[in-house]
Amino acid sequence: MKPISVGTKRAVALAAVLFSAACIVNVADDVIPLIRMVDVPLADAIKTLARQSNLNYILDPHVPGSDFGPGRLAPKISITASWTNVTAQEALSALLKEHSLTMVTNPATTVTRIAPANLSVKPVPTSQVGTNTGDIIPLLAMDSVSLIEAVTQLASAASLAISLDPELSATDFDTHGTVSFRWERITARQALAALLDNYDLVMIEDRATSAARITQKSTATDRAGGTPSYAMPKKGTPNQPDAGDAKYEIVLEGEKVVFDKAESVAIWIVIRNLGTKKLIALDLISGLSVVWDGKEYKCAKFSWNGPYEIIPKGYLRTGFSLSDCLVPAEVLTAGRHTIALKDAVAESNTLTVFIERSSANRAVREAHEKAASAGDAAAGETNAASKYVATITKLLPKNWGIKGLTSNAVPYNLGIKPDQRRGTRIELVGTSVVKGPRGINNEKESFILWIMSADYTPIPPDTVAQFEEAKLLGSNETVAVYCTSFTTGTPSWTTWKQDIVKHLTLSNGKSVSAIKPEHSPYEIVLGGEKVVFDKAETVSSPIVIRDLGVKKMIAPDLYWGLSVVWDGKEYKRDPKHIGMWNGPWEIMPKTAWRTIFSLSEYLVPAEVLTVGRHTIALRDAFAESNTLTVSIEPKNR
Repeated sequence: MKPISVGTKRAVALAAVLFSAACIVNVADDVIPLIRMVDVPLADAIKTLARQSNLNYILDPHVPGSDFGPGRLAPKISITASWTNVTAQEALSALLKEHSLTMVTNPATTVTRIAPANLSVKPVPTSQVGTNTGDIIPLLAMDSVSLIEAVTQLASAASLAISLDPELSATDFDTHGTVSFRWERITARQALAALLDNYDLVMIEDRATSAARITQKSTATDRAGGTPSYAMPKKGTPNQPDAGDAKYEIVLEGEKVVFDKAESVAIWIVIRNLGTKKLIALDLISGLSVVWDGKEYKCAKFSWNGPYEIIPKGYLRTGFSLSDCLVPAEVLTAGRHTIALKDAVAESNTLTVFIERSSANRAVREAHEKAASAGDAAAGETNAASKYVATITKLLPKNWGIKGLTSNAVPYNLGIKPDQRRGTRIELVGTSVVKGPRGINNEKESFILWIMSADYTPIPPDTVAQFEEAKLLGSNETVAVYCTSFTTGTPSWTTWKQDIVKHLTLSNGKSVSAIKPEHSPYEIVLGGEKVVFDKAETVSSPIVIRDLGVKKMIAPDLYWGLSVVWDGKEYKRDPKHIGMWNGPWEIMPKTAWRTIFSLSEYLVPAEVLTVGRHTIALRDAFAESNTLTVSIEPKNR
């Protein structure tokens, strides 16, 4: 017998070489002196040896090099090997074993399924072939056709009128690739059963009408048992997003804030399987798009060496790189950007990232942010003050007006720390003539407001002026408003305090502010690497706090100030869990701090901590985290 040798980049010629050998070797199990392959793609090597063995076969979608499913996107495997004095089937068996693959014979269909050895694939049941199998077709071949087209043609040849289960999405089949096969001496019913089985589909036939419905398998098993080894996506709708099997959440963790170039933007992501079926990890990852500054871009390049599947109520933590996505270079500029991930079923939380290609970029950013910090003094003074001034102007009674607006001000007879921002002074004047501050001169009635940052804490002043000490009128999450009367007597605008407190949304405590900063100074991310907990007391999650500003944040103040949002309702932290601190005291600007959150440290009533599915988030006055779904399932259930 002549030896067979195939060189690099001759995968296409390989079939012809071995076919010629097949003309010499009339029996498939004859011994071949030498079979040599050099840099031959795995799928082509399998195809050639299978044909030489006279084997009808189909590649499971998990096999690297498959034209359909996760194998299509798996890293390419090339074969360089040689076998001496073996049959083609012996060489095939050795090749499959080397790559952890196995052959599953199917007497009912005559088509052998080649699949990963760790998938417990079962033979096709004879019920899927039926009793009226039809005529044997000498040669049945299809090349790079869609799965739906292949199924339709085979059903037609078998005289079956088929329909697709409404829960399955026909368009989603096309996104998974194409199918090809070449089978000899097979009936259309056998071919259809083999094709459906390979993709975890099944045909439910109405024998009275010769009509059949193609649907997802419900009894296929894999290595964990009980669920299909390859789940085709089902449809969801905007009103019923959980109508399909694909129920999952995507979390961008974002432990890095600043990157030196767009190509280096990389983020840890967590995919949380909330459903009852395994998710095909590569299919899900490869189907993601990136949302960069609010615009969606497809991702193209993937090299996957992670797990095939995400088990129900499990999670996958992996890396995402912006360089894998088709984002135009012109939008990858230095500066501040937002990033998220999405697909047809889920969308992640949105993170803020900064690209700083040089120290000059960093200086520009810091200058902008200092302006924004003075712009939280100027958009927390000027911006906030200008909005407050506009509101106050509308409140003024007839003949009242604003006499002066001064920045860099401090309330009368109150001091300020060196590192705190000063505020804006607003003097309001009426028409009535009254005595001045010391009761000597006649002046128009007036009073003064100071718009200070919400974090302003008065200290004893260096000097004391001969004016009434300013008093806190009210505060919200953005500002604290102080006031004093500059003249004696009761102003003709007798309700000025009540009117200002009401219309500026002020209170003695904290309330929702009518003025929000353009950007939150920080972001909170719930990591959610665990989905199921045996009791509410054990619900916990990694959290990441990302400082996006130019000032250090006091870590314990921020952490202890968080509230938990459980099933949409907010609950405060239990005071007994505020005290000793063993973490870092500060979070530096443009860095992130990773720590742990525990539900047991919050005042959540026991009656809402029920068994079942819940949502959870964290929030404070300036930021709110992403929302996670968790399940409480006692171990004895």
